Amino acid sequence: MNDIRPETITGGRPGSGAHRVVALCGPYLSGKTSLLESILYATGAIGRRGSTRAGTSIGDGAAEARKRGMGTELNIASVDYLGDQWTFLDAPGSIEFQHDAFATLAVCDAAVVVCEPAPERVVALTPLLKYIEDNHIPHIIFINKIDSAEARVRDMLAALQTVSSRKMVLRQVPIRRPTSDGGEETIGYVDLVSERAYRYKSSGASDLIEMPAEILPREGDARREMLETLSEFDDKLLEQLIEDIAPEKSLIYRDLHDEFGADQIAPVLLGAGDRENGVRRLLKALRHDTPFVDVTAKRRSLPSNGVAMAECFKVLHQAHTGKLSLCRVWSGALSEGQSLGGQRVGALFRPFGQRLDKLGVARSMPCRPASRSPALASPLSSTFPRPIRRCSAWRWPPRTATTRSSSRAPCTKSPRRIPRSPSRPAPRPTSCCSRARARCT
Repeated sequence: MNDIRPETITGGRPGSGAHRVVALCGPYLSGKTSLLESILYATGAIGRRGSTRAGTSIGDGAAEARKRGMGTELNIASVDYLGDQWTFLDAPGSIEFQHDAFATLAVCDAAVVVCEPAPERVVALTPLLKYIEDNHIPHIIFINKIDSAEARVRDMLAALQTVSSRKMVLRQVPIRRPTSDGGEETIGYVDLVSERAYRYKSSGASDLIEMPAEILPREGDARREMLETLSEFDDKLLEQLIEDIAPEKSLIYRDLHDEFGADQIAPVLLGAGDRENGVRRLLKALRHDTPFVDVTAKRRSLPSNGVAMAECFKVLHQAHTGKLSLCRVWSGALSEGQSLGGQRVGALFRPFGQRLDKLGVARSMPCRPASRSPALASPLSSTFPRPIRRCSAWRWPPRTATTRSSSRAPCTKSPRRIPRSPSRPAPRPTSCCSRARARCT
């Protein structure tokens, strides 16, 4: 690793351009990919919000995911938001792909656990929350599809507390209104810290409105419960509550930041990912409270001794690209063509859905897929052949000891025949399906 530039693990502050990684995880059909689509649209990464039902979303763009109508692989997208760089990792929610979710959570700075507003389905969060809490990963609970919620948020919060050992802190109270069929619909929310009311819009930022009088009692009770929960970790706030002194908002925001970063609380936010409701409030909470890379490295007990360091959390084998190792660079920088652990890095890309954007240098911030880099791959993928010219019957990746291959059809094309020279005998013809360097005619 002599040609790798040394660099320590550095942190940052909101607006400094530092890069952070957030994992979106949750059960099947909880709306993670729709939430990712709204995040990309709200940050300006895409000009039109797609739909998973119509097959126009950035996430779940693979043919198998479109066919099955569900996530079957990891979705990655990087955005810029208010001077900061973010990489969102959308993990598939089906239980068959739970290993991918755990691998994603291992390299993230914070996690957003997406769930439906149904208390009877909260038990599906148990494996994810156990892994998150065992590894002390800061996480936010995002109650999705709040526009179609039938259960009360109070009941949902109580159900979440039964499957989590962290204190649930409700950050918002929904604003509801009766419908013509005798039910209720959620049209906005009240922020319990700033004590401001907002009305949802079908697309775009919510409108600031005057707080309805009928919601004042519920807002007061919910805010008192939030402050009492935070006072368990802050003696100054506890003294102010005992003396009946209204705490300053700056103190509340500081406590939320500190307790969230220490994985002592789990903030609960509301929204509807497919309608872009509550997405900007989620982004602002992530921007102010998500730990930076130096804090995450300390939590992971990663060394910060000036040596370049990267971690591979997923290896893909694609038809036309070959072997891709998804890595997060913790410190230093990787460049195309450099040697890494005795192996040569073929190419560097930044993923955005199904698109791979070519990179020259990958620095110590986002998740980068490094093409043909066995040193960053898992031990099971320790060998990889050099790229060679291949015919139309070539199956990629080639058969190795670590890649399972189905019955590969033999090449039907005739081998290349080199004209015989008078000065030398005719060489032995080689098949284009062999592992040698040969070309089809």
